[in-house]
Amino acid sequence: MKRIVATGLIAITCASCTQFPEVDTAMNTRGYDTVFPTLAPTDDVIGTQQAPRLDDDSAAALIRRAAWLRQRAAQLRGQNVLSSTERARLQSAVTQHGG
Repeated sequence: MKRIVATGLIAITCASCTQFPEVDTAMNTRGYDTVFPTLAPTDDVIGTQQAPRLDDDSAAALIRRAAWLRQRAAQLRGQNVLSSTERARLQSAVTQHGG
């Protein structure tokens, strides 16, 4: 086992010392004097977003959405996704592993 680990470390070390001509060529053709975009301070970027606002209909909309999700979950619970063979296999595995 130690020999495998040592061989792997030597291979990784040798690979990390390799030059990559594709990368070097790309940098040379692009040039080192390329103008990069100016970075904006994070305060300016974050400050432009408005805080979410609640209105009079927000509570009712949330209640409607929750009811719709519960209804959808009930529909999905009623669907038979697994065949009887698959269900028996799954139950056997759960029982075997202490579930």
